[in-house]
Amino acid sequence: NGEPLPEGMRLDGGVLWNTGAIWRHVDGERKLFATCATTSNKYDPYTPEMIKRAGIRAIIGKGGHDEACLEAMKEYGCVYLAISGGCCAVYTPNCRIADEYEPKSPPTDNQRLKYELHEFGPLFVSMDAHGNSLFRERAEYARSRKPAIYEKLNIRS
Repeated sequence: NGEPLPEGMRLDGGVLWNTGAIWRHVDGERKLFATCATTSNKYDPYTPEMIKRAGIRAIIGKGGHDEACLEAMKEYGCVYLAISGGCCAVYTPNCRIADEYEPKSPPTDNQRLKYELHEFGPLFVSMDAHGNSLFRERAEYARSRKPAIYEKLNIRS
């Protein structure tokens, strides 16, 4: 909507993680129980503008983004780092909630968290600042193989 980011939230040169987290206040501290990536393409309508206006240099998520997002990554120097979906047990131990934006009590789905990540991964660059996309390449390969697979399985398209 063109509104400024919440006070104290700086993304310039930073990383945006499309994630969901399960956490609670326990004994006055934020305790993180689980966190992992959520599907990124649901944010496609907003991502090019976020890259441009907020100066994001990397996005962590699963499933990739569309061509408009890839163009914004190319124009502004951003990469997409794919995470293995469903691996909360691998990623959560390497995360710590560093800060809350818009603190609410009780926490809500719209809570914005700042994480500190230590020895975080595995991740792999699947969309880069040169316009390359492993998601696009694999989709093209799958489409090219479809007729032969259908023929071998005796499926009419």
